[in-house]
Amino acid sequence: MKPEEIGKMLRELREEKKVHCPECREGIIKTPYDPKTSTYFECTKCNFKINMEPANKK
Repeated sequence: MKPEEIGKMLRELREEKKVHCPECREGIIKTPYDPKTSTYFECTKCNFKINMEPANKK
């Protein structure tokens, strides 16, 4: 995926829109937590996961 596509997908996830999995194309990417603040998202069908860690400021 291109950085622009990743950014678009993350914005849609934060806005609680329905996002299809980029790997299996069948599942939906969801989080068990609040999507506006969550750093973890996973596919409902396959093993695709997104785990974002906050950037450390120097």
